[in-house]
Amino acid sequence: MKKLLLMIVAAMLVALTACNGVGGANDAEQVRAFASKFIQFVKSNNHDSIVAMYKGLEGLDVRFAELGEEMNVEEDAGSPGTFKVTMGDADFTVERAQDGTMSIVESHGLLAYDASKVVFARKTGQFKDGLNDVEQAQRMCDEGFDEYLLAKVNLKMKGGLRIIGHKTYGDEYFDGEWMSAQGVIFTIKNNLDVAVPGSSYSVIYKSGYWGDMSSAQTEVIPGRDIEPNGTVTVRSTRLGPDMESDDKWSIRMNDVSPEQLLEAYTPVGTEFDEYLSTKSIDGQRVESGYDGTASEVPGNYVGEVGGSGCEMLINGSDGSYTMSYDGATRTLKRTGDGVYKAYLRGKFIGTFRGKFANGTYKGRFYNPKGASSPFNLNLEAAL
Repeated sequence: MKKLLLMIVAAMLVALTACNGVGGANDAEQVRAFASKFIQFVKSNNHDSIVAMYKGLEGLDVRFAELGEEMNVEEDAGSPGTFKVTMGDADFTVERAQDGTMSIVESHGLLAYDASKVVFARKTGQFKDGLNDVEQAQRMCDEGFDEYLLAKVNLKMKGGLRIIGHKTYGDEYFDGEWMSAQGVIFTIKNNLDVAVPGSSYSVIYKSGYWGDMSSAQTEVIPGRDIEPNGTVTVRSTRLGPDMESDDKWSIRMNDVSPEQLLEAYTPVGTEFDEYLSTKSIDGQRVESGYDGTASEVPGNYVGEVGGSGCEMLINGSDGSYTMSYDGATRTLKRTGDGVYKAYLRGKFIGTFRGKFANGTYKGRFYNPKGASSPFNLNLEAAL
């Protein structure tokens, strides 16, 4: 059905653009008709037809700006067959071939983004002035950057939180002999200049009875909101004798929502360039829109991830793999060229970012906290 629709659109474009030669007022009018049809597709959100006329938008999840009603069409005097269409603050370039077919090759101001997202994207370097719409959309639609930045914020927050003290609480009770029913109160210091929401972290408390950690139990204590450079206390709900002698505790960062990210992180302006550098494989910088699929061969791969043995099955859109140290099966979901998200029993555990070349798949694996380790896999058998 989709193929039939594209054939119909192509036929419409030929009908709209049929003429004798290139140049002249008649050509400008046919470009106007072509542009008007494109705007109709935009207003009706007919994505397939939009992409048929403007192939640069293929694969991009975009939203269009409100366009002016008045349309102005001008041919480029220095480039016959090239026309600039202007509508309000937006413009797009239409190229008309000798056979009369037309296509949009570039635009400025056609696409729109949420104002708050643009403000933040400017601060991180993701939104860059001077780019055309497709170049800008490739940056703004790069979901990998959101994942990278969330991990970066998690690490920053964790580095700014410290457990600076603890003490027991509770009373003694008699059970054949006097024993203490104690819990632990932790004091947490925020060393950052921004507030840290309690929902973004937890205290992980492992406790055993009488110092016996062989049967230790783990308690996840919810965090509390902490003001910039402030302190708070949280307490365990589990009580027992001799509760803090050999117990262990740590801070775990939870997932940070984009809204919390905006409130808790102050960009320095180089984040997007830093993100692009993390996508550099074997010295080759991988920009948004990089096409590395030509050498991606579905099959069974074997090698190492972070120094541990790994067997991986890749079948194009997804796959699975096992690690030698536990034999558990993890699932994979392809989200980009050489990029696979990994899940264990339905829980997201990290992302493989790599490059396929000469029967190998090499790169780095990033866990949800942003820490990474190299992987190097060799194709054992193609599917």
